[in-house]
Formats: sequence, C-alpha cells, structure tokens
Amino acid sequence: MSVFVKSAHIFDVRKWLSLFLLLFITLSLFVPWPAFYRAFLFFGVFPLILWVLFNIRSFPVLKDPAFISSVALVVYSMLSSFLSVELPVDSQFQILRWGISTLFFCTAVVLSTQRWLGEPDFFARLMFSIVLLAALYTIAKYIWLGEFPSRISGFGFLGHPILGPSTLISIWAVGFVIFCSGGREKPTDWLVLVSSFVVLFCYVFLSQSRGAVVAFSVFLVLVFLVSLWASENNVAKRHWFFFFLACLLSLSSFLIMWSDLFASMVERGVSHRPKIWLSLLNNPPPSVWFGAGAGSEFSLSSAGMNLLENFGLTIDHPHNIVLGVYFYSGLVGVFLLTLFIGFVVYKVLSEKGTRLKAVRPFILCLLVLTLLLNATDGHRVVAPPGADWMFFWFPLSFIVGLLWSGDARLAGNQAA
Repeated sequence: MSVFVKSAHIFDVRKWLSLFLLLFITLSLFVPWPAFYRAFLFFGVFPLILWVLFNIRSFPVLKDPAFISSVALVVYSMLSSFLSVELPVDSQFQILRWGISTLFFCTAVVLSTQRWLGEPDFFARLMFSIVLLAALYTIAKYIWLGEFPSRISGFGFLGHPILGPSTLISIWAVGFVIFCSGGREKPTDWLVLVSSFVVLFCYVFLSQSRGAVVAFSVFLVLVFLVSLWASENNVAKRHWFFFFLACLLSLSSFLIMWSDLFASMVERGVSHRPKIWLSLLNNPPPSVWFGAGAGSEFSLSSAGMNLLENFGLTIDHPHNIVLGVYFYSGLVGVFLLTLFIGFVVYKVLSEKGTRLKAVRPFILCLLVLTLLLNATDGHRVVAPPGADWMFFWFPLSFIVGLLWSGDARLAGNQAA
C-alpha cells in the first residue's frame, strides 16, 4: 500500500510540475509582463521542486551522472563569482539567486519529461500548437504594425530577434522528438507538425537571424536523412519525404518572396563574430582558471575594451557558449561544460533500451541543433528566467529526462 501511495505522489508531482512549467513557457511567448509569467515559475514550479528535494530518494533520475554533472556546472558557475574580488557583493548574491533558479528549472524539465513521454501524442501536439500560435501571433503583430522589413520581435521571450527564434525552434524540436517517440501518429498529428513548421520557419526567416536559420536548416536535413535511414516502414518514409518536401517548398517560397531580405542577411556577413572570439582569446579574463565571475560585464573587460577601441564595437557577451563559460567561469567551467555534454552524448550512444532505439538518432539531431544555436549567441549557463534557458537548458534537460525515461529502471519504478 505504501509503495502505491508513493508512486501516486510521484506521478502527481510530475503532472503539476508539467502544468506550471508549460504555463510559464507558454505565457512567456505571449505577454510582455515578466512578473506575470514568472509567477507560475516562482509560485508553481519552485515549491514543487522543494517538495521533490525533500523526497529525493523517490526520484532516482536526479542521481544520474548526466544530471549531476549539469548541477556541478551550475553550482560552480554561481560560486565562482565569489572568487572574483572585482564584483560587488550584491552582484555575487544575484548570481547565486539566478543559479538556484536555473537548477530548479532544469530539475522541473527533467521530471516533466517523464510526464510528457507518458502521453507523447498529446504533448507533441501541444508543443507544436504552442509554437504555431506564438509564431502566428507575432507575425500578425509584425504585419499589423507595418514593421517589415525590420527584424521581427514579439513579447516576452520573443522580444529579441535572435533569442526569440532560438526559443521557438527549441520548443518545436523538443515536441518533434516527443512526436517521434509516440509511434501512433494520426493524419491530424502530421497536419499540426507541418503547419507549425511552415509558420515557424516564416517567423525564423523574418527574424533575419542567420544563426537560427542555419541551425534549423541543418537540423531538418539531419532529421530527413535519419528518417530515411532508420525507418523500415514504406508509409513512414513517404510521410517523411512529403514533410521534407514541404520544408524545401517553404524555404524556396521565402527566398523568392523575400529575396531582398535574404540579400540583406547575406550582406551583414558574420556580424563581427570572429573579431569577438579572437578578442577574448587574445585578452583572456583576469583568472584563466576561474574566469571573471558570472556577474562580470564583458563590455568592460579587456576583451570588450579591445573591441571598442580597435573596432568601435560595444559587445555585451562573447556570442558563444564555450567562450562565454570560459570568460565567466574559466577553464574549470569549460571542463565542467565538456563533462556535462560528454555524459549526455555517452548516454545517448550507450543506451540500449528498446524504447529509445527508434528515437536515439533524433535525440542526436536535437543535441546538434542545441550546440549550433549556442555556437553564435549562447553565453550564460547561469541566467535569470528568460530565453537563455530555453535554447540551452530546456533541450538538454529534456534529453537527460528522456534518456532516463527509456531506462528499464524507471519502468520498474512506475510499475511498482
């Protein structure tokens, strides 16, 4: 009886975590008031995570090496700020608060993933629908206000022309992996998949973010190749072929309709990214091993001042997740980041669960997408609730939860 009660409580907490987490994410795409959508995080998700921590023995996924390595990365990143004598005390404690919030968010995603995989068809449709409505809503605002040909932006997490598309791409890609893990797709599921993709790609193209466009395109090509290689069903192959055809037609239409927009994207070149990266490599942080501290201002660092003096550029961050970790947390932080990614890759390649066999290639595609999105704009692993979480911690924490959910140990726990 006690085992049954414990299992029921575990199921309930995952259900409520999923609800509040999805409310936080969804509202962050539609409303301009951070306090409103963050309320579902602070007063919904976080109290439940505290309950989980008091009952941590009932959640073996939180003892997984990949999850523990992510915790080590965040904890070190926030504590390393206290090693910097140049940072004011209030900034150091602000980073501490951000780090705790980041850890709670990652834990919520890991546990919610197990809920999503319990009903993969429903939650895949839900995530596609969230992306579809958010993209449509932002495009409608863009057209209504006559903002073309400027870069599209919306409310909340979509308020930035680079972070916004990266956020929606990550949500859609997570929904896509859940969709692939379902195996009982209906024609309506494919309709939602294709329609959400077309609208999303339109939004991403209007954002004029070259990094997002390239990362999403690479992801789609990889998905198509993986689908043809892994699928033994001719019907499924036809579905994937028509999906990829829809992708090509959409891209061709955008290039024809907005050729001037595409030309301006090409003319912008590489947006000074190589200059930023070389400046940081040639002007390292005060401590190469421990970094400048997560609360440091990159624009005021020696690398930032070099960019200002030599190129007239005021740059807020290194525009690369690895170099960002290097600047804020030093080589120790880079090692912990590599360790975390290494654990994730190892688990993906070594997992032998039958449930994961079909979806493993798509997990690798999602991992490649995440790394590409963070190659040209990611910079913080410890950040306040915002879009930075959505295209780094959200997909990676989802992968950690997905890999554990495919393990026979979890199935045994749920059966108990």
